[in-house]
Amino acid sequence: MSKKVKIRGPVVVCSASSAASWMLSTKRGHSVKGVLSIADLHNMHRSRPSGLNFVPFKTYLTFDDVVSWSDPGAPTLEDAQRILTFADRFKSYFDHDPREPHYDDEAVLGRPRVLIHCYAGQCRSTAAAVAAYAYALGPGREHDAVQFAALSAEQAVADDPCFLPSRFVLEHVDTLLDRKGALVRAASSFSLAALLAA
Repeated sequence: MSKKVKIRGPVVVCSASSAASWMLSTKRGHSVKGVLSIADLHNMHRSRPSGLNFVPFKTYLTFDDVVSWSDPGAPTLEDAQRILTFADRFKSYFDHDPREPHYDDEAVLGRPRVLIHCYAGQCRSTAAAVAAYAYALGPGREHDAVQFAALSAEQAVADDPCFLPSRFVLEHVDTLLDRKGALVRAASSFSLAALLAA
């Protein structure tokens, strides 16, 4: 089992269980200003954390981790647009490197945060984070968007790291942002091992 990791920046990408811990924490819960919650299509009750009613702004999406566009739970273009709408609302959270020093260890608990979660915190939520960073950073910074999303993801910086952004989400976002495949290419060529070794 992975140890609990500390995400230093304003964006936290995590599992549903970790999101619930954030919501229920007296020290951290009040700092959460927005949540992008991605639940499973056929199992919403297991993938929607408790405590979301206390968050000022919430976006709820429902789609699955899929292996084919023909799967009934595949993300839609509308799902991708709603991710970008969330990113626009919280653009200042996504427009810089999450390692910036103003989120140091002393101040981190009280700083405003946004959470992005799916059930496991590995595929759909990480893709949504890549999309949000890509939107806020602008064209030409797709590699930064992938790297910053990984640095914001609890599962990516845990003892047993995993960072697998859904290409289905990214293809839709690539289309909506007219990045001509750059976002999908950046995610495909990204090396988590190289980032963590740096």
